[in-house]
Amino acid sequence: MFPGHDWSKCMSIMKPLSLSRDIVLKLRLVFMTGTKHDPALYMRSNMSLLVLTDLLVFLQVNGHFAATPFYLNNGTVQVYESGFSVIVSTVFGLEVSYDTNHYVRISVPHTYQNATCGLCGNFNGIRQDDFRTRQGEVVSSDVDFANSWQATGDDEPGCEAPCGGLACAACTDDQTALYSNTDHCGILQNSSGPFAACHQQLPPQSFVESCVFDLCVGEGYQPILCQALNVYASQCQQNGVQLPSWRRQGFCEIPCPANSHFEPQGAGCPATCVNPNSTQNCPLPAQESCICNSGFILSAGVCVPHSECGCSFEGRYYRSGETVILDEDCGRRCSCSHGSMTCHSHERSCRPNSYASCWIRGPGSYHTFDGLTYQYPGACRLTLAKVMGLSGHPHFVVTAEKEPRGQQGFARLLKFEVDGRRIRLPFSSASNQIQVYHSSVHSIILRTSFGVTVQTVWPHFVRVTAPGIYNGSLGGLCGNYNGHPHDDFRTPNGILVNSSQVFGDSCDGCGSSCPQCSNELLARAQCEVIQAADGPFSFCYEQVDPAPYFNDCVFDVCVSGNEGQDLLCRAIQAYVSACQSANVRIYPWRQNTTCSKPTAQIITK
Repeated sequence: MFPGHDWSKCMSIMKPLSLSRDIVLKLRLVFMTGTKHDPALYMRSNMSLLVLTDLLVFLQVNGHFAATPFYLNNGTVQVYESGFSVIVSTVFGLEVSYDTNHYVRISVPHTYQNATCGLCGNFNGIRQDDFRTRQGEVVSSDVDFANSWQATGDDEPGCEAPCGGLACAACTDDQTALYSNTDHCGILQNSSGPFAACHQQLPPQSFVESCVFDLCVGEGYQPILCQALNVYASQCQQNGVQLPSWRRQGFCEIPCPANSHFEPQGAGCPATCVNPNSTQNCPLPAQESCICNSGFILSAGVCVPHSECGCSFEGRYYRSGETVILDEDCGRRCSCSHGSMTCHSHERSCRPNSYASCWIRGPGSYHTFDGLTYQYPGACRLTLAKVMGLSGHPHFVVTAEKEPRGQQGFARLLKFEVDGRRIRLPFSSASNQIQVYHSSVHSIILRTSFGVTVQTVWPHFVRVTAPGIYNGSLGGLCGNYNGHPHDDFRTPNGILVNSSQVFGDSCDGCGSSCPQCSNELLARAQCEVIQAADGPFSFCYEQVDPAPYFNDCVFDVCVSGNEGQDLLCRAIQAYVSACQSANVRIYPWRQNTTCSKPTAQIITK
């Protein structure tokens, strides 16, 4: 919330329900000025911070990828990196700092008093009414308050409110005691610990409470603790307090990218190709950073030799070797080479004006580009969408596969191939033709320069979006994209069939590598909990049909020799996730199954 100070700050810690090393988030900022606060500034800019890993950040401005540092509207908005954070600073007083993981700090001047709304409150100096929902109602539940401010129009899978009110996760007394001790979050308020020097400047109690809650939700996962400690340490450094080293070997170590090294008190304004002298007269405090080794300098977030710096061109920075299409009509194709930008005319259109989407949900529900919805139970290799025949546009193929892994069951893979180059998601790439990033806690997006987008909450949901240039030239389970749903069941041989089973089985390779089940009765008994009439999920059956999930579970467990306990639990979790996506309240279920809850990870010194 915004406390009443001359420069007011809202500090927000994002609490995902499940976390792993690669979980990341997207922060979207939309600047709209020209209000009563500063009528001289007229600008609209839509910026997204797209975090690919915890060390690599992509930014989009009005839909175009950009590299830091850069400026908008003649310097009205500056975007740069400091330490491990991306900072957006404006001439009208707004500053947003995002650690590219789970911590956001927003600062606004007093000119915005009584003029804000959202999770940071209304900035009226009265804390008692900060839990005001989008509908104007003051509520007592922080969860109900937060859920009411979910961004409108954000229908991406994985962004649904998973619970409400008392149904949300909470800490037990035992968990609170465990995670409050000095081996966990309690180290923040230990009077003889590494953070003690900051206690007077920044009381740690609220940080400890957030840390304990996060560990309860994440079931003791150590990186969550490291993130929480890092947030407090970073805020101490922002307030001018330098702490002794609190990281140690095997505990919260920071791996740095190539040609760089970790420094606990690195420069707040690192040298970049755009501004090699930025360390001089830097107004920002020293902070933890990955600093480029001697002889290297930051180029779009990567340490390169000075001789490999890229190009500053028309207010943007481009890496050496990068090629971009510029202008609203895509009229220029420009390439950067060692500081020199060369442009040529570009006649090919790059912004198709029509798109269609195909989606696959759960084990066997399909919706084609032309709007036909059908059921197909699936097989070990499914061609979702591919370019058929000769086409002047880039050829792509999207397939979903199960690779047998013995008693471990299957590895589920989503594959994307463009012009013969195969990519398995998730995939890290900074190339200009393909960008891959997380759009939410669970969702991954692959976006191409020729208009095709693949979004997945794997393996529960896949959405393929293709531009109109592919109209009538596609094939696979997503249909032919010709605007006529009645002929979507066309096999690769061109034969129109009337059965979804026959159509699905006709795709290349379906069923070819699937092993046979030898003891289905035992597998059915183990998976029965998913569809049992008196089971823990019976309240969800009206919203989500359990049959496809049950059949998928039976197959996976059976082919693993009925020894795949992890496969069984993953299959149950898949149905639980589908129920949550349908806004069905999920009660604790593990005690009613053989899937015991993961034990808390205790940090020892």
